[in-house]
Amino acid sequence: MFAANRSWLVAGLCAVLYAMADPVWAASCLPVTSGYEIGGGEVSYFREDRATQPPTRLVQVVADADPQSFGVLRRAVDERGPCAGMRANYARDDKHVYYQAQVIVGADPKTYAFIDDNYARDDQAVYAFGRRLSTRVGSFQVLGDGYASDGVAHFYQDVVLEGDGFELLGSGAQAGYGYARTASRVYRHGRWLAEADAKSFEVFHADAGITRDQNAVFFNDRRITGADPKTLEQVHAYVFKDRHAVYAEG
Repeated sequence: MFAANRSWLVAGLCAVLYAMADPVWAASCLPVTSGYEIGGGEVSYFREDRATQPPTRLVQVVADADPQSFGVLRRAVDERGPCAGMRANYARDDKHVYYQAQVIVGADPKTYAFIDDNYARDDQAVYAFGRRLSTRVGSFQVLGDGYASDGVAHFYQDVVLEGDGFELLGSGAQAGYGYARTASRVYRHGRWLAEADAKSFEVFHADAGITRDQNAVFFNDRRITGADPKTLEQVHAYVFKDRHAVYAEG
């Protein structure tokens, strides 16, 4: 079914390898590339990081992959920016869908398709980064900032969030910074802020990394020791003050 993709795959890999040797590309694109190679009757997944010294290259055989029907799948994000076409982490053949070198268990290669840059679906389930999240395909919806819901559970990419009463946080200039909460937990980009109080948490100046609750002030994921949430105010941009001190970037 996907045999027609093979010539495109090989041509695409040649383009990747050519680009990796091009110093102009190296200056304009992030140093990590990834993709798939076909050779010797097998398929391999590679990831190369030119930022390390010496550069590191990881190669893994994609077990049981069929070279004849194998084809790369790319999300929209993989086709944007200076690194467009230089990364591939998904693929399929006529039997399986793959995330990097691993089979996405249960995924149907005939109906698998991306919903957005984080989530994908087939006829039976919803997936994120190789993990099967939910079989509630009909009620699944993307909420924004990487969060999603199937009508019962809530997710950030491949993380299942704990707690009821999910809510995205931030509006206007403070929207889009990845904050959310349930009745019992506060999250930033899906990471639980264990010290934050969910009931009183406020996205104060998320554009400067500053949030607070009734007990503490936070800079991104970190509590600012000694900062007073009741008297905190913005001086300018990333500079804040309270009755105790002046703070810059936390």
